[in-house]
Amino acid sequence: MFNKSLVTSEKSQRMLQMLGTDAGRKAYLGDTDAMETGAKVYALNAHIATRDAVAKVVALVDDKTRTEPQKHDAARKVANQTIDVLTKVQTQLKERGDMLLNGAGRDIDSFFANSTASDPGIRSDIRNWIKETMKTETGVATVRAAAEKDVRVAAELYESPTFLTGVTDNFRLDVTTQAVIKLYPDAAKQLEDGAALKDVAASYDKIIQEIPVHFYNPVIAEQATTRVEV
Repeated sequence: MFNKSLVTSEKSQRMLQMLGTDAGRKAYLGDTDAMETGAKVYALNAHIATRDAVAKVVALVDDKTRTEPQKHDAARKVANQTIDVLTKVQTQLKERGDMLLNGAGRDIDSFFANSTASDPGIRSDIRNWIKETMKTETGVATVRAAAEKDVRVAAELYESPTFLTGVTDNFRLDVTTQAVIKLYPDAAKQLEDGAALKDVAASYDKIIQEIPVHFYNPVIAEQATTRVEV
């Protein structure tokens, strides 16, 4: 724990203190322990870069070889380098998330396509059963339970337009999502991981914006450019 920072506001001191801990970095950069395996290496790079950057900025406070403007100028370079790493990692996490989501979507399409009854007559019977059952008092619960047990029912809900099954778009989405979770857990996990990575990637905007604010004072840093070499 420390309370040193070139920007001496309490908020900046708290920020550097937080980013100097594993828990603080997890809050801003994602928890690598809970992250999808293929994305961990990207997030680890962000954690390491941020950890090292904070250590450098804190060390600059007691650097006797630099003037105050030089310290802030050096911290600005550290901030820019860190932002470059975080921006790259943000893109990698987003792309990994998109890849997982798209892959899961294709797998689910194939899963339901392969699960529909091969006999067109049976498919029609299933659609009619769904439509008539939905009109009953217990229809919603009955169809939901059937879809979670019989993949053919879930597949018909997934593939058929709602006007043929008599269900709403929201019901269709909800029931088929639950069916995927129960009947195709690997794809459901891939969807969950992909969405989580996209959320983490989006959250990087905050720390990317805050690093310059808390690492250095731009007005003081600019004073370093006025130095005259003799």
